[in-house]
Amino acid sequence: RYMDAKNRKQRATLKTEDNQRLRALVDAALAADPRMARFRDEDKKKRNARRNAREEEDRKAKDAQRRAEEDAKQAAASAAVQEEEDKKRRQDAHKLFKKEQRSLKVLFKSANYFAAGASAADIAAATAKLDQILAAKTDADGLIAARTAIEAAHAAGTGAAAVDALVAEL
Repeated sequence: RYMDAKNRKQRATLKTEDNQRLRALVDAALAADPRMARFRDEDKKKRNARRNAREEEDRKAKDAQRRAEEDAKQAAASAAVQEEEDKKRRQDAHKLFKKEQRSLKVLFKSANYFAAGASAADIAAATAKLDQILAAKTDADGLIAARTAIEAAHAAGTGAAAVDALVAEL
């Protein structure tokens, strides 16, 4: 009985060693075989393909989002610049309008309100006509046209008639 147990134990040990030797031999053969290396590489590529595709999609999505954010920032910046330019244009137009109003008032004053006499009633009537012209002309171009027409008529000596004609047109 003792010998049987000893032999069983020895056979188990030898079997384990032989299995280890065979496993090492098979592993060495698999490692040296180029076909097996190619199969492992293809398998690794298949496994990583899904992950690489996912990473590529994530990268593309992030790039698209970044580009969209940059485009939005550029659009906002260009809109701000455009708004600033529009505001400046409106301010310049308003300044020109006010300048033309002042120049028309100065023209009336320097021409003695185109009144034949210097009576207060004549000056009041001329001032009322000036107010009508200023109220009717709401843009700088209209005021420029009116001022140039009145100046030309005043230089020709018919300023009062030009003012009356302009008021009649309104």
